[in-house]
Amino acid sequence: MLQDAIHAVEDAEARRDRLTGQIEERLPRWSMAATVAALQALRGVALIAAVTLVAEAGDLSRFDNPRQLMAYLGLVPAERSSAERLRRGAITKAGNGEARRVMVEAAWSYRMPARVSRARLGRMEGLPKPVRDIAWKAELRLCARYRRLTAAGKPAKLVTTAIAREILGHRPARQAAANHLIAPERNQQKGEAPSTISRRRPCLEARPRPGEPSRSL
Repeated sequence: MLQDAIHAVEDAEARRDRLTGQIEERLPRWSMAATVAALQALRGVALIAAVTLVAEAGDLSRFDNPRQLMAYLGLVPAERSSAERLRRGAITKAGNGEARRVMVEAAWSYRMPARVSRARLGRMEGLPKPVRDIAWKAELRLCARYRRLTAAGKPAKLVTTAIAREILGHRPARQAAANHLIAPERNQQKGEAPSTISRRRPCLEARPRPGEPSRSL
């Protein structure tokens, strides 16, 4: 029985590594590769989380402000209003559940003091300085906010959800994608023309919208 459980874990890890390798292989050819790279400057957002967010939400620059992205992922509180009374409840969970899940998981990392790990330092290598600066300022602010909310006696789930919502408000990837800070530099090094960033929702697998041809990363 124990050996069967060990084999199941090993098989799952092998499948995870295989799928991660496929994503890493295809990512450089994706039009949203610059956004994925910039998102990984944020604490708690590694390759899988960044790819999931971008694949589900699409080009982040299509949102006029952070509140729209928060609402798209269902991370804003529900409202019940009548006359002059306004009541706020739990988050709506009306948006994309998969992207919301990875952002909440990323928010747990802000319970620890602010620092740049060796793994994240490697992910930030080659990113423009404005993107790195925004990511560090976001980390300082969100780590401090996590501690303040916890000290105030707020439940851990509520604190984590609030941090996940505010991570989306910092988005160094939005600036990188809008200003083309990353993709042109990397493409020029390879002798390629700068890639264009589609404003439609991209997808890693063939999941076309009705009436549209299938697209892949």
